[in-house]
Amino acid sequence: MNPNYSYDNFQVEMNSLDDVNNDSNSSNSKNINKELENNNNENNSLIINNFNSGKTSSNYIPKVNNNIYQNNQLFNINNNNYISKREIPYQSYSINELIEKSDILCRNQAGCRFLQKKIDENPKIVLSIFSQIKNKINNLIIDPFGNYFIQKLLEYLNLNQINEIITNYINQNFLEICLNPYGTRVIQKLIERIYNYDLLLEKFNMLLHPNLFEIIMNQNSTHIIIKYMNLINFPKNKNILFFIQKNLFILATHKHSCCTIQKAIETLENPQRKIILMNLAQISNKLFNDQFGNYVVQFALSMKEQEVNTIIINNYLNDFKNNSCGKYSSNVFEKCFECSNLEIKIMIIKNICNYSNVQTLLYDIYGNNILLQIIKESLEPYKTYFFQLIGSLIDGLKVFPYGSIIFHRFISNFPIILNYVNKNSIYTNNNINGIYYHSYNNIELQNSFLSNHKINQ
Repeated sequence: MNPNYSYDNFQVEMNSLDDVNNDSNSSNSKNINKELENNNNENNSLIINNFNSGKTSSNYIPKVNNNIYQNNQLFNINNNNYISKREIPYQSYSINELIEKSDILCRNQAGCRFLQKKIDENPKIVLSIFSQIKNKINNLIIDPFGNYFIQKLLEYLNLNQINEIITNYINQNFLEICLNPYGTRVIQKLIERIYNYDLLLEKFNMLLHPNLFEIIMNQNSTHIIIKYMNLINFPKNKNILFFIQKNLFILATHKHSCCTIQKAIETLENPQRKIILMNLAQISNKLFNDQFGNYVVQFALSMKEQEVNTIIINNYLNDFKNNSCGKYSSNVFEKCFECSNLEIKIMIIKNICNYSNVQTLLYDIYGNNILLQIIKESLEPYKTYFFQLIGSLIDGLKVFPYGSIIFHRFISNFPIILNYVNKNSIYTNNNINGIYYHSYNNIELQNSFLSNHKINQ
């Protein structure tokens, strides 16, 4: 280092460099601003000219660099300053150009619709289009717009071409396609196309059956099983039926497959339907209080197979206290009542009508709905017995957490009790847990009731 070189010399050099940089930056910014001003003036004059000529500026976009579109084959940018947003260049394509670019055109909404329209107008081009896109068909199947084009193509393809799709293309990633929200639509369309042809159906089953568990559990692909069961009858669908029967509990307690089971049972005919329902009835005690399984049990009851319903109801009554107070299982009771005949309803009421059960239901947030259901039915010969049982509790019914609702429902269904209530009520300031209520002379009420009704206990 030069010993005569001081800090002051260094500072002078740095200041001179800053002056040079500032001058260069100033000149560059002036050039840029001038260029932008010229571009704005040019665009403004074009907009004014277009407006004067009757063209609204909303239909046009400014001239852009052609390099932006160099990879986009759908748009041909001319030397004009503006291109119409609504312009669809491929409308002017020849048939050969459409076929050549079909794998690109079908990936956007307008191009997909345009191609479908051309196929409907001229089905002869289907073979050429299929040859052009078949190597990319797996990607098009899971494309948001391409899947619609493939579905249209399946309507016109012959059996040999469909066989080629199954054996050479979708077999490579069949499960991925089924689980995809767009791919599942194509597979359902494929089922519609092949379900009458045993050879093609057999090849499709070879892809479907190894992946049944994943497909039936997925919210997208489970619709494939529903479509399959709607179109294909026994014995062609026996493998799926055996799978459902073997994994009934797991499927019934899953939020997606529980719906699929119901749809599948609905499409079956006896004896296959009854076999599945009987298996379901045998495990119903495990499904009553499950958030999804209870719906499957309710569906089984709605089929109104007497033997099946009897097994389900017996399973329910065997653990009535727990089932009646469950969040989900209490709903099953309402379905039991709704779908049962008179004989079974009387059997249910007979099992419920004891003091211990009624007290349990009065205190429970879900169980009280069961009492409301029974009061609504009012069936003989247990109508009078149930009347007496609730009547004996009316002294403090409003003290129970949900007693007020039951009290009003009881009065509306048994208005005769008002005669005894009004006659024998004595208002007292009874305070139980901070609640004031009326006290009734229960002994006189029961004696008056028993003298007018014959009760067979």
